[in-house]
Amino acid sequence: MKKIIAVLLVTLFSFSVVYGWGELSANYWKRAKKAETEALDATNGLSDEDRSAKFEEAAKYFKKVVKSSPEFVSAYYSLANMEYRVDDVDGAIEWYVKSLAQTPTTFAYLQIGTSYLRKSSASQIDAQKKEFKSQAKKYFDKGLKTEESDMEKEESVKKNQASIYYNLYIIYFEEENWPQAENAALNAMVHPDFEETMSTQLIQIYQRTKRFDEALKTISKKLKKDSKNMNLIKLKINVLSTMGEKELVLKEMAKLEKMGGEDAQVLTWLGQDALDKGEYEKAKGLFDKVIEKDDTNAIGYLGAGKALFKMGKKQAAMEQFKIAEQYGGSDYLVLVNIGDAHMDLQKYSQAINYYARVEMLKKADISVLHNLGKCYMSKKTPNFQKAIQYFKKALSLDGSFLPSMMGITVAYYSNKDHKKAYYWAKKVLKRKNDKYIAEIVSNIEKSGVLNK
Repeated sequence: MKKIIAVLLVTLFSFSVVYGWGELSANYWKRAKKAETEALDATNGLSDEDRSAKFEEAAKYFKKVVKSSPEFVSAYYSLANMEYRVDDVDGAIEWYVKSLAQTPTTFAYLQIGTSYLRKSSASQIDAQKKEFKSQAKKYFDKGLKTEESDMEKEESVKKNQASIYYNLYIIYFEEENWPQAENAALNAMVHPDFEETMSTQLIQIYQRTKRFDEALKTISKKLKKDSKNMNLIKLKINVLSTMGEKELVLKEMAKLEKMGGEDAQVLTWLGQDALDKGEYEKAKGLFDKVIEKDDTNAIGYLGAGKALFKMGKKQAAMEQFKIAEQYGGSDYLVLVNIGDAHMDLQKYSQAINYYARVEMLKKADISVLHNLGKCYMSKKTPNFQKAIQYFKKALSLDGSFLPSMMGITVAYYSNKDHKKAYYWAKKVLKRKNDKYIAEIVSNIEKSGVLNK
């Protein structure tokens, strides 16, 4: 798994409470913030030397605030951030630890924990990496036990603790401690910022461990306590979908439909379900709702286009596909579906363009490779060599894929390579009694080419 350990430098809570600090501290703070602002302003034309001097001036006054009003933790955080700017992680940790002696906050514990993870990631010594991770866990655990205070409001506590669970998930996943990784992910996904990422990571855990049945028990147990939890229902649907339990997926989706709501992912699922059932007007309406929620959602335009296409409104569909491409031009589903639409319209050159872009993304599956072969064979000026090339690529993924077996038979035959056409035709007829393929076999046998 890709290691992403981000140190969160954004203060996630409001410093609305000032502990009766005096005029002297207020003056120091004002000077520190002024110097820091000037140092960070990239447009003021300061030289590197002058900018460094401004940072030093800011640090000097932040330290004066700490000395005159040690209970004002904002100054500690500012000093920690300044250490980060010069890549002094130990210096940042020191200031955050000092702040805890004044006011313990989830924010400080999160920063210390992620700082130790940063040190672990940078170290090349196994014993050090282990020790730094141990320190990270210690501070993360303390952050999870920290409650709301005057310094840190409830929403900030929840978000910081979700971030802590996210980082714990990374640690446990790397250690292959699946139960702990699962628990951390489930707790992180409670916060909207981590819902989508953690849902995906949970599926990855279940795939790695083949624990789908156990996963469903865990999710169902949580749903008993909170039966209308949209995040858990969506996770359950993802698990069932991965297991191939289509009927159970549809059953859960029906529950979501009754619950209503404006969740974009749910609307997308319901829209796709309506498409699969041939309820194209309903599908169009659901995808329109997705677009209303987010007018840059490529999947919304893609779904609306597919519904319009099925309704016979092909020009309107293509307009929706163009918008989908505008917002999701590197998205696999967007490119594939636009390619499929062009193929249905027999615009084979345009279809090839979109399928080829999917191949460049290294995401071309067997159906994309097959369709590329079919397009090259169906063009006004066919390119049978290219068609054969792509049918071969498809068959390299699955040598028994019948559509490509039939496609390569026709391509070889059309390219007058009758012996290879005959070879593939005979393989096809063992699987399927196809009239056209049988005719190719008969023609080749009558031609006498096999005796040469």
